[in-house]
Order: sequence, then structure tokens, then C-alpha cells
Amino acid sequence: MSDLFEQPDDATPLTPEEVRELIPAHIAYRRELNEAEQENIARAQDWALNRRRDPLSEKFVHELHRRMLGDVWRRAGKFRTSERNLGTAFYEIPVALRQLLDDTKAWIDYKTYPPVQLVDELLARLLSTRRDRGALPSPARADSSLPEWQRPPRPPHGGSSGDEARG
Repeated sequence: MSDLFEQPDDATPLTPEEVRELIPAHIAYRRELNEAEQENIARAQDWALNRRRDPLSEKFVHELHRRMLGDVWRRAGKFRTSERNLGTAFYEIPVALRQLLDDTKAWIDYKTYPPVQLVDELLARLLSTRRDRGALPSPARADSSLPEWQRPPRPPHGGSSGDEARG
């Protein structure tokens, strides 16, 4: 079991300032932090799926983030204000989010991708902003038991969409 300041390969390093942003005072280990975050995420998923919402609005994204992490982190629902090794620089996040939401709306409006591939593209863009990009390959792309003709087509723009997981 690792304490909050140890740097496991699969975890984002935490600074002492970030640890002070934790709401539950009892958390001392990564396992406890992960469990608290997972409980919040499950409740946020229920919230997000129980009513009709506009998932492509900035308001929704901020509220979802707040609900996913709001019982654990004081900064939940807000943009990062310090540099991390997660990919996108903190000062670029608001513009990158707006571009992603606008692009996704356009993909839907112009029927650029079939639904499964649209989700793949959205995930690929989200993950391309993170250090651990590619950690969630599309189930359809990763299923090498599917014949090539049944797998979603590759993106026309040549971007990464999990094709490395094809096998």
C-alpha cells in the first residue's frame, strides 16, 4: 500500500499543496483516495444518466467533474491552475475543451462518423490530453476477433483513435 506522496507508475503525483485540497481528512493512502474517487464517480454517473442533459455543454462538463470529485477535492468542477505532467498545459484546457465540444457537435450534425466511431474519436481526443493516452482503447477497435470489414473505419484525418490496440 502506498501513501499519498509515493509516486506509483499508474498514479498522478500529488504535491503537498494538492493533498491539502483533499476534503476527507482520513485519507492517507492511494487506495483510500482511489476508493473515495470511485464512489463519487459512481454517483456522478447515476446523476448524468438519470435525466436528459446536454453532455456537450461546458456547464455539463464542469458540473459532471464537480459531482465526480466534489466530495474528495476542493478544486472539483474547476479548471486546473498549475502545470502537471498530464498532457495539455493548464492554460490551454478551456480552449481545448471548447474545441472538443464544438468538434463533437459538428461530427454529430454532419454525420462524420457512425456512432461507435464518434465515441472512439471523442475518447481519443480526451485521452490525447492525458499522459496515459491509449489506456482506454475502443472495445470495437480492440476486438481482433471481428473481421476487418466489421471493425469501425479508421478516422479520415489520420489521428489516433485506438488503432494501436487492433492487434
